[in-house]
Amino acid sequence: VGVEKDLKQYIEWLHKAIAAGSAWSMKNLAQCYRNGIGVSVDLQQSMHWFFSAAEGRDEFALDEIRRMYQSREFEADNQDDNIAWLTQAAVIEDANLFVELALKHKARNQTGDDELFHHWLRKAENLGNIHAFILRSLHNIQQSETIDDSLISQLTKALFELSRSIDAIKLEHLIRDGDENIAQVAHFTTLEALH
Repeated sequence: VGVEKDLKQYIEWLHKAIAAGSAWSMKNLAQCYRNGIGVSVDLQQSMHWFFSAAEGRDEFALDEIRRMYQSREFEADNQDDNIAWLTQAAVIEDANLFVELALKHKARNQTGDDELFHHWLRKAENLGNIHAFILRSLHNIQQSETIDDSLISQLTKALFELSRSIDAIKLEHLIRDGDENIAQVAHFTTLEALH
């Protein structure tokens, strides 16, 4: 109030606050770059500042990164760039993202990628991701050379489809309240049994 709007100065003050370690300023600068407020639209800069704020566990920045990841906003043509952005996005602790990272490392097939493939699958498994368990199990079978690649591919598709069917069955037996929280399960089972 009583101060004339000056977007250029606003951006300068955001940078000064960022230099002092303000995560709030990082996420605001990210929004400025995303929406072209006081600066030109620059999605790379926007992502950079969202990731910087997320490192400090800023919830808004974490939600924005999750949204960008799910909408494929930072999907690039270059596989190495994708791996770099996804690795930064791993701050959101999303098991599906970890599986995707593992698969990108497997597809790239460079030195150390096999180790990273297992690293990200283990992280996804620790979060209870069934696809990570399936992939790691089939990869271990494949490494033992007791089964050929085409059969591994067929097994992977079949097990993923089975997993999706099981999830659909589980969803049919959950009764949710008005806020979409699980209120109870169907009368003939328990939540533990569904899991």
